[in-house]
Amino acid sequence: MRASRGHYNLTVPGSILYLQKYRCVNFKRRKTMEKMFELLKQDHREVSQMITELKKLSGQKREKLFQKLSDALQDHMTLEEDSLYPALEDIDETKDLIEDAYEEHKTVQKQLKELDKIPFGDKKWDSTLNSMEEKIEHHVQEEESKLFKIAPKVLSTEELEDLNDQIVSEKERKAA
Repeated sequence: MRASRGHYNLTVPGSILYLQKYRCVNFKRRKTMEKMFELLKQDHREVSQMITELKKLSGQKREKLFQKLSDALQDHMTLEEDSLYPALEDIDETKDLIEDAYEEHKTVQKQLKELDKIPFGDKKWDSTLNSMEEKIEHHVQEEESKLFKIAPKVLSTEELEDLNDQIVSEKERKAA
């Protein structure tokens, strides 16, 4: 379809150029989302693996891995709270999920502090770790099955790109 002055109208639904533009925008949005959320999902998997390994260890090895887990969780929570959550906290479709996520982060931070005070061989340490693991599993399930699917629908391509840049940059900075 042609618009005035020989230009093609990209806004006419059903036109070939409209569909090509729409597919291009959706492809770009999907690729941006995949990078960002894949990094966050990778963190989730690494934390889960560390907790599983932590349950098998004792002594100094357990202490070392716990410190690594604590640092990884703190970094991940800070990353989400400084970038992802602020971008979504004022949007109706994600507001409740974000409020819950902040609360879940507070609970995990509290449990990390408790674990730091309890001797590693104590049974209370194991039960607190199990409780924290359950909270984290619930949090991950909510994020990955709900939040990560809603976010690309409610954020613009530009917002997704900015968010992606923030998350990738921070991950690269931490890795260096």
